[in-house]
Amino acid sequence: MDQVNNSFKGWIARLNQEDMPIFGRTVQAIVSIAEDSESSISELANVILQDSSMTSKVLRLANTAFYNPSNRSVSTVSRAVMLVGFDTIRAISLTLALVESIVRSGNRDHLMAELARSLHAATQARSLARTMGDSAAEEIFVATLLYNVGELAFWCFAKEEGEALISARARGLSKEEAEQAVLGFSFSRLTRQLVKDWQLVPLLADALDPSKKNDIHTQIISISHELSAAAEKGWESKQVHDVTHKIAKLAKLPEDEIAASLHRNAREAASVSRSYGIGKVASIIPTPHTGKGKSAASTEDVWDMGEHWDGQNDELTSYNPSLQLSILRDMTTLLMEKPDFNLLLEMALEGIYRGVGMDRALFALITVDRQHIKARFALGLEREILRNRFRFSMAPGRPSPFKMILDSHQPAWVGHPQSPLNEFISDGIIDILGGASFFAAPIVVDGKGIGIIYADRLPSGRDLDQPSFDNFNFFAQQAGMGLNHIAKMRRG
Repeated sequence: MDQVNNSFKGWIARLNQEDMPIFGRTVQAIVSIAEDSESSISELANVILQDSSMTSKVLRLANTAFYNPSNRSVSTVSRAVMLVGFDTIRAISLTLALVESIVRSGNRDHLMAELARSLHAATQARSLARTMGDSAAEEIFVATLLYNVGELAFWCFAKEEGEALISARARGLSKEEAEQAVLGFSFSRLTRQLVKDWQLVPLLADALDPSKKNDIHTQIISISHELSAAAEKGWESKQVHDVTHKIAKLAKLPEDEIAASLHRNAREAASVSRSYGIGKVASIIPTPHTGKGKSAASTEDVWDMGEHWDGQNDELTSYNPSLQLSILRDMTTLLMEKPDFNLLLEMALEGIYRGVGMDRALFALITVDRQHIKARFALGLEREILRNRFRFSMAPGRPSPFKMILDSHQPAWVGHPQSPLNEFISDGIIDILGGASFFAAPIVVDGKGIGIIYADRLPSGRDLDQPSFDNFNFFAQQAGMGLNHIAKMRRG
């Protein structure tokens, strides 16, 4: 085997630069969003919405009885975060990102077994944290799930190295001995470096730091993985009894009470795995009624993603009238239950992006001095590029389509052959947007234009049409009406 690929630095470079950058960026983006940041819901929704496959699965999970016992229908990611909880949706998204990497890998057997252990451990850790009254239960779930991310990353892309590792284990070498003999480094070292490079949750870095082994969060994470491994020997095994005793001592609760909880958590982990579209993981996770977990003897033995997970990321949204109605209902519910300026705009953008079937949707807010209009939220393809560049002058004497739309309080389909605004499209606007064909509508509150909702299909080159323009306008109007309602409520 190539010595460079076997070296530690070679593998880190390979995972960061060649094989796994998308996985790394997605995981980093999800776990780096702080719940207490002002725009956290928007940031998390944006990450999820960039992947239409992930979006549909997050919403499907958010509508299951397990995550949504109230059985209140959820159609937008923003509402899912509100109803189900920020940390829970973040944990769901992270798990889905891991599952997608497994879908695309040729080493599904090893990855499926490792994911089963990690999901089981994470479920146990979250429950234990809640039992102990720890407010960081969902963060502990995330850190426990990623505790062996180095091993997951390796098996996602290992080829001949993986085969050599399997052979070394077959010769009787321990897991750690095989890793050193074949790779020259341990998976735990790989995990520590990836956690640092991808800037994953600080709690995970602490859990991997030997100097912090006595930290309560580290103990919860570590002992949960210990239990997950012990359960593979059978729930009546000495290993499980020993770990159960340690957990009871840590939680300061009776051992029989802890044992009952651990049994429930194992069944929950198996049940939840089915909701993720990886139902056969349930046959690997050891549950008390089955004793030992089944080994992943073959891909067919553990894989049932067929109808639930296609492994594809179809980035282009399409016209969906039923989804439009569902999102409009979510917007109405938001106004009735918890009126929020930013969330209402985000839902409107989600309706335009996912329901109308646009490539990009954006809300731009006029600056305090009313001299410029600048992007505030954006969804869709190339959203970061557009959001960073979308800034236009609104100064008097400098006509632009955006100024004219805001001043007239009228929406426009710029680029339509009959649009009077076409002549005001400058080369600078074309350079920023990537073309001269888009929808734009003013947002007017208390009779004053405060911003613009913008949408296009320029990245894909798909044509705009009248039905799309009409539905775009309807979402913009509903957003405007809702914002006026919120403004009136605030005035008392």
